[in-house]
Amino acid sequence: GTIAQDQIDQLVAGSLEGDEISVSLWIAVDTGDLLQIRLSEPDDVDGDPIAWVISFSDHNEPVTIEAPDI
Repeated sequence: GTIAQDQIDQLVAGSLEGDEISVSLWIAVDTGDLLQIRLSEPDDVDGDPIAWVISFSDHNEPVTIEAPDI
């Protein structure tokens, strides 16, 4: 499908351009889990179109996030 650029600007930090960004979703048939998202600029943008691929795994597994040393 497609989504308006302004609806995903915060997710991609404004790095994708174009009126409509292409969206592809991969969903597991057996569980309905979201496995991957691909967002890509339209072919008519200046330069080579950019694409983001975000993969998801280990659904419902505990996560520990430690603050980095600063």
